[in-house]
Amino acid sequence: MRKSKQFLGIVLLILVLLVGVSCSTLSSQEDTTETTLGITSENSLESNEGELVSEYIANISSDNMIKTITFLSSKDNARVTGFEGESAAADYITEHFKNLGLEATEESFPVKAYAPLSLSLQVVSEENRVIEEAKALSYSLGTDEAGLTAEVVNVGLGADEDYKDLDVTGKMVLISRGGEYFYIKTDRAAQKGAIGAIFYDPTSEGAISATLTRLSKIPAVSIAPKTAQSLIDSINSDKGLTVNLKLDIIHKDATSKNIISVYPSINNPDGKIVIVGAHYDGVDTPAANDNASGTSVILEIARILKEQKVELPFDVKFIAFGAEEIGLVGSNYYANHMDIDEKNATIAMLNFDMVGVGDTFEISMAGGENASKLIGLARNALKEMGLSLDVSQKENSDHSSFSYVGIPAILIEAGPFKDYHTDKDTVEGIEPTVLSNSCELGIKLLVEELTKQFN
Repeated sequence: MRKSKQFLGIVLLILVLLVGVSCSTLSSQEDTTETTLGITSENSLESNEGELVSEYIANISSDNMIKTITFLSSKDNARVTGFEGESAAADYITEHFKNLGLEATEESFPVKAYAPLSLSLQVVSEENRVIEEAKALSYSLGTDEAGLTAEVVNVGLGADEDYKDLDVTGKMVLISRGGEYFYIKTDRAAQKGAIGAIFYDPTSEGAISATLTRLSKIPAVSIAPKTAQSLIDSINSDKGLTVNLKLDIIHKDATSKNIISVYPSINNPDGKIVIVGAHYDGVDTPAANDNASGTSVILEIARILKEQKVELPFDVKFIAFGAEEIGLVGSNYYANHMDIDEKNATIAMLNFDMVGVGDTFEISMAGGENASKLIGLARNALKEMGLSLDVSQKENSDHSSFSYVGIPAILIEAGPFKDYHTDKDTVEGIEPTVLSNSCELGIKLLVEELTKQFN
């Protein structure tokens, strides 16, 4: 009997041990299952996000962007500030946003519109040889009907030291592009006593279009570098060089517009905003790359966000700026009329300018370090795209208007672009792949890089 009890005790002990091991094993399996499910869920989420971004990018249409550029650059002097072409472009952009199902508002502001009506530049000392390609710089002072006849002096880059030992009083000066802004060089020439300025760009094939941003004190025109070299040869000869310049202009009060459209977020309790902008005006050229290209890219980004119903943790405010070419007037007007709440809510400004030509992206900030983080995000996106990047500091585009009021802002630009501000800036020179890459960069910055900052 005692042996039977001992035997039963041993059996019971074995059963208890077996049940304990079984429960421990089951618990371990449950823990492992939970952990595995957690990892699978997280990976699945990341995978889904990546698939969505890939889907957005796959929907980019370079044909759409080329269509926009073709319309905006359909003629020479296509979108000069304050004239009919710029106004027609504003209407096109407004309708484009509305056709996407987005609201669009117009913000008007005053400008001084400028256009040359007629120009004649002749080499008097060479039997009145006509320089056919000569172009007036925007906001150049005009002449009377007789024009100005004067000797020409070569002053190199037109810096202060270039005038040392030269008497330019009552003469015209020949100035190479480079270093300082055109209006600074023109003002200096006037201060030195010159009565006219003739510019050339040694890196360009033809006469360039450029702006002085305000009416100059003396007439200023541009010529092709090949012509400039022939003039320099004449200046250096015993004959010297005399030219006659006649320029008739129109300079009037007018109006330009910023076009504003917001793609709203679904969940944005703090009301955060990212501004995506591009200027749509141009100089006295077809202005396809500068900047119908940037305009086409922000319109395409807007289409992708709207049609794909992209969810973002911030509002995207698209702004097409007028009057950039005459001194960033449109973006300055907008930035300086933002109230304190909008400034505080705006976490970034992405400015697309000349993004249709070239094999390298250049990302620039206007000054300070407030945009250095944005440059890092752009670097991440371009690295993922397998594209090269240059970083620089520039103040000659609309991003600087926002940087100056404390908003992190960058300029996104592609290059090199040899036809800048020339009549060769046409839609035929646009590279569809570069447009698509620029659009992809914008989408990646919005959907991936900037969105991560909220997670």
